[in-house]
Amino acid sequence: MKNLRFSRNRILSFLLDVRVLGVLGQIAFVILFFLAIFALQGNVSENFSKAFGGTQLKCNNSSANEVRCLFDFMATQASFDIGETLIKYDVTDTYWKALYVGFLNTLQVAVSGIVLTIILGVLAGITLLSQNWLLRNLVKAYVELMRNIPLVVVLVFLYFFILEALPPIAESTRLGTESLSVYFTQRGLYIPTFVPMPSALWFWVGLLLGLAVLGWVVWRFDRQRRETGKSPNVWLYGGVPFLVLVVVGWLLGSIQTSSQAMIVAPESGITSVSDLAKLATATAPVSLCAERSSSSQENFRAILRKNDIPYTITTTRLLSRSVRAVQNGSCIAAVGERSALLAAQAEEGASALQLVDLSETPIAYVNPIARGDDMDGGNKLSPEFAAILFGLVLYTSAYVAEIVRSGILSVNKGQTEAARALGLTEGQRLSLVVLPQAMRVIIPPLTSQCLNLAKNSTLATFVGYPDFFNVALTSINQSGRSIQLVAIIMAAYLTISLVTSSLLNMVNERMKLVER
Repeated sequence: MKNLRFSRNRILSFLLDVRVLGVLGQIAFVILFFLAIFALQGNVSENFSKAFGGTQLKCNNSSANEVRCLFDFMATQASFDIGETLIKYDVTDTYWKALYVGFLNTLQVAVSGIVLTIILGVLAGITLLSQNWLLRNLVKAYVELMRNIPLVVVLVFLYFFILEALPPIAESTRLGTESLSVYFTQRGLYIPTFVPMPSALWFWVGLLLGLAVLGWVVWRFDRQRRETGKSPNVWLYGGVPFLVLVVVGWLLGSIQTSSQAMIVAPESGITSVSDLAKLATATAPVSLCAERSSSSQENFRAILRKNDIPYTITTTRLLSRSVRAVQNGSCIAAVGERSALLAAQAEEGASALQLVDLSETPIAYVNPIARGDDMDGGNKLSPEFAAILFGLVLYTSAYVAEIVRSGILSVNKGQTEAARALGLTEGQRLSLVVLPQAMRVIIPPLTSQCLNLAKNSTLATFVGYPDFFNVALTSINQSGRSIQLVAIIMAAYLTISLVTSSLLNMVNERMKLVER
């Protein structure tokens, strides 16, 4: 009896042991967790089947409901247009192409926004500590205003009360000079642009090699500085090879045989660009045709402006239509890449038309010019893109400014006093002493703000900008496949966030103090 009582006490003390209770509690939690998952899975499957009738898993030929058919619909025709694209897109393209176009639009907003936000936020954060009373309080008012207004309100205000209130093109506001102009109009903001040509391949190769050499030199000399304390001239040993490689790449691209051409009727007598000048007058400019959003038309604009030839360019969705316009006399010439023009010529059966070579530079510079009620050349920032970009930048920069301000204040005042004692100017003190130490405090919260900006780009729907989220929602309405598309949305934004955080974490690691 005594042994039995001893055994019971021993078992009881074992079960009441804190470590044993912890293990039993974890086992019970795991069991309950999997039971809940199984119950939820069964409930979701039943409701999923009732709600969708298996249509989410239907194959293209409607043969069976299998997991392998989950994304088959993505290869079918999207059948909707996208108002603003960085690459060519047509309503006959697939859902994959439509989402890719939307993803590029989102990247354009996110990357541009992050760069501009960091620049504006750092400047605003430094200004918050300025000795200039007026400038300091103006920036403080901006920061407090943006931090206390919802982002959606900022976007709507920018779009409807500022960008939509701009004048038409005929009365547009221009900033800059004749060769460097920025126009503010109801149709959007027009800025100068650089358009790469096919011959720019050698330039890109030279640029990448130059950056690789410069990066290696910076890394090698930084390592040498850490080991020996000596600081060699990085810009001499890295900058000179960089410039040489870039110039060589540009020259190799420039001496290549031109890939650009224009197609003309034989009876026009046009054998070079100079012949167009004989046909054009100020009241009767030459009428030209080109494929919409092609680099060839921007290159041709640069050539025509260089030769001071009055012109009008009619853009078509397909290059073959431009060739057809030359054939029936609607246009004097159609411009494009030589290979594309030959293919369009064969497609239209216009063998009588002749090709005339055009010169080209690896990268053409095109400045916008207002011509009556239309803009000619340049890069257009639509009101929708401008609203989402400026809204995100202005809103997020307010938070970044506070982060920068607090980071600067975290640096010991003795560092500032030592810098001043050494005779450093205020700019040198800030760039060489204060900011490098403050960056260790600034970068972690700055990373969060950059991630917030990328995710907040989904609010582009409120101003009608076709970002990835907006295109995905349209795809859901068109296809009815919400489960798959929501999964793609989550994967896309997760990828953007992980890449952004990884890059900034690398910078953060770089800024850490090295313990000796």
